[in-house]
Amino acid sequence: MENVPAALIHDGVLPFLDAASLGRLGATSRSWRDQVASAPAWRTCLQRQFGVRLDVYGPCDPTLWQPMMASLVADAREIRHSVHAKDVLAIAASKAPMLPVSGASIRREIVLMQGLRRFPTDADLIAAYARAIRQQLQLVQI
Repeated sequence: MENVPAALIHDGVLPFLDAASLGRLGATSRSWRDQVASAPAWRTCLQRQFGVRLDVYGPCDPTLWQPMMASLVADAREIRHSVHAKDVLAIAASKAPMLPVSGASIRREIVLMQGLRRFPTDADLIAAYARAIRQQLQLVQI
């Protein structure tokens, strides 16, 4: 592992892996765990799996994306089993235990977006998503 250049790993290998493969690779050894934990591949994987553009959030800590991905996968599972839009609002309002505070607003917005894909006509969900977007726009302008 030490003989392989980090640029080759981050640009040539990791971006092509899915979340499960990234997780398994990170579990193989300490050196791989360190490489995978800060990999921009988590960001790419998150964009691919959830259909979102993360460049609108500006620069973020590279270690944010792995716990964000884990949190959103768990949230997506709950959203798939939800029977009403209020369930999605409860998921969005809950705190993700693994996620740093800096990613809470991003997670909330993506959860609401996933909820709107499931319940596209719910007025409360639309209003909550609009508030989340407005809040995010205010954070970006500051």
